Amino acid sequence: GAACGPSPPCHNRFGAHPPAVTVWRFDGSVIEELVRITTLPTPASQVRWGRSDYFVTSAHENGELVFWRSDSGAEVKRLKAHDSAISKFEFSHDRELVCTASVDKSVRVWDLGKGTDWKRLYHVETDRPINDVALGPISRAAAAGPPGKRPTKCCVIAAGGQDARNVTTTSGSTDQFNTLLFKLPSKATFPGLLEADGVTKGHFGPVHTLAFSRDGSAIASGSEDGCVRIFFFEPPVVGGARGVVPSPNGTVSQGVGTTDDAAGGAAPTEASVAAATAAEAAEAAAEEEEEEPPASVEAPAAAAEEAPPPAPLTKPSVAVQGGLSADAEAALLAAAKAGSAVAAEEVAAAELAVAAAEA
Repeated sequence: GAACGPSPPCHNRFGAHPPAVTVWRFDGSVIEELVRITTLPTPASQVRWGRSDYFVTSAHENGELVFWRSDSGAEVKRLKAHDSAISKFEFSHDRELVCTASVDKSVRVWDLGKGTDWKRLYHVETDRPINDVALGPISRAAAAGPPGKRPTKCCVIAAGGQDARNVTTTSGSTDQFNTLLFKLPSKATFPGLLEADGVTKGHFGPVHTLAFSRDGSAIASGSEDGCVRIFFFEPPVVGGARGVVPSPNGTVSQGVGTTDDAAGGAAPTEASVAAATAAEAAEAAAEEEEEEPPASVEAPAAAAEEAPPPAPLTKPSVAVQGGLSADAEAALLAAAKAGSAVAAEEVAAAELAVAAAEA
C-alpha cells in the first residue's frame, strides 16, 4: 500500500490513490477542491471541523486525533487519545472540548482550550466496545471549572455493544445495547472519573449513533435493530418547541423505550413516559371530540344547509287596496320582524277577506 505518513505505512485498498482528507468549497452551484491531505497516519475513520473552522480533525485506527489547518492542510498537532482505534469523537458546542470513544471500551473527555496542554479531563471504562459518544450542551469553561460551576445533569452518553452474531442468547444479553448516561464528577481533581447516571433500554442490536437535542432535554439512539429511539429527560411539551409526543409503544422512530434510572434523578423516568403518554391521550381525545361532534349538533347544521335563505326582514310585498286595521298592522309588523313573509301575507290576506265580507 501507499505510505500515508512518516511511519508506519498504512494499508491502502485503492492502489495508487492514498487515503486522504479533502477540504471542498461549495458556493451553492459549483464545488471545488481546496486542500487534499494525504500524510495521514492511517485511513481516517471520521472527520470534523474544529475550533473556528481553523482546524479539520481526523480520527484514526492507531488511537490518534490529528488536527490539520483547513486552509493549507498542514499538520498542527496530534492527540494520542486511545491505545486502540477511535470509533467516534465529538466536539462540544464551543469546540474546546472533545469526547472520544474507542473499541478499547473507554470514553474520554479532553480539554482543547487555548494555552492548555490538551489534557484529559474525564474518563470512564465500560464493559463493552463503544461505537459512538455524544456531548450535551456543555462548554469548556464549565467542564474545566470548579465543581460548583459544573452541570449536575447528564452531559455525556455512550453506546455500542458486541456484534449481535457473537452474543449468546441469554436473558441479559441485550443489556450491552443500553445507552450509558454519565455526569461530571463533583471532585476537583483531574482527570476525574465520569459518574454513572443511569441507562436507557430498548435496543436489541449494537448502537452506532447517538445525539443530544440542542437544549439537552432529550437523546436519540440508532441501532442495527432498525430502530431510532428518543428518550426525554423531562415530559415533552405537547405542541411546544419540540413538537414531538413519543409513541407509547416505543417501537417506532418517535418512540420512547424503557428507561432505568440507576443513579436516581437524571435519567429519563417511567413517570416522564407516563406523563407524556397521558398528554398524548388527552390531546387525541380533544381532537376526536372536535372532529366528531354529536349527532344532535350536526342535524340542525344540515337542515340549515338544505333550507332556502330566509326572506329579508322588510315589509311583505303584498298588494292591498285600502287600509288595514290597527290589529292587522301590528300582526303584519310582528310577522315581518320574525322574518316570515309567508305569515305576513297570510295576515294581510285574512284582513282583506274580512274587510270584503263586511262591505
